[in-house]
Amino acid sequence: MAVVILLAAPLASKLPVAGLAGVLMVVAYDMVQKADIKRAVRCTRGDGLVLIVTFLSTLFLHLEFAVYVGVLLSIGLHLAETAHPRIYSSVPDLKTGRMVGTARGRICCQMDIVTVEGAVFFGSVTFVLEDLERRLRNHPRMANLLIRLHQANILDASGIHALEVLLDEIRERDGGLYFAGVKPKVFQVFKNSGLLREVGETNFRTSTGSAIRQAMRESFCPAICAICEYVVFVECSELKQGNWEVVGEGVRPRKCESQRQEKHTT
Repeated sequence: MAVVILLAAPLASKLPVAGLAGVLMVVAYDMVQKADIKRAVRCTRGDGLVLIVTFLSTLFLHLEFAVYVGVLLSIGLHLAETAHPRIYSSVPDLKTGRMVGTARGRICCQMDIVTVEGAVFFGSVTFVLEDLERRLRNHPRMANLLIRLHQANILDASGIHALEVLLDEIRERDGGLYFAGVKPKVFQVFKNSGLLREVGETNFRTSTGSAIRQAMRESFCPAICAICEYVVFVECSELKQGNWEVVGEGVRPRKCESQRQEKHTT
């Protein structure tokens, strides 16, 4: 085969260009993966848009520029999607302990438990911070916030700065900021930035239940628990009766702001 190609190579110059064009069209058509094109169009609108724009770019631009257009469009769509991570409140089910939605008003008046699913980086930090600050504004007396980061794989300097702003707002309310399920890679970012030390390493817990009990020990106000009409956590019934050892041996309720003000006025 190699000998035939070597001997017949000079004859290729005798072939008409129109004939070569036809051969190239057939070869190019056979190279098209029709199944992959259908899959790209059906999967998401973004994939279909990238495919169509890249194809049209090859008709009007040089091939290398058409590739650049497709790559840049893919990056832009990815950033637009990751800029809005899913953020929602949840509470533990009283029977199973699994986290469920805050339906029927079951929400602790002292702490919101928020799950962030997605990256907390420069592209999403504005959305995340505005969402968390809105939750605090909607509950002026809520002083504590527990953020679940089980599904967060990325945290950068912009995300750290946003959490610092959030920490300052919570401390103005005499409350605490807590984290649960932080992955090792994200935890290292907390450590490198110094926010781990600022928040307190004890406020980082592997499980949500452990983080809830840590918040109860450090930041919950006994006076509010005593008059609260909701039962959000399994510990609520005991806390209403003043049995704070349910969240830890030897634990005594803290002096909250309302108690200090009452003592000062008397």
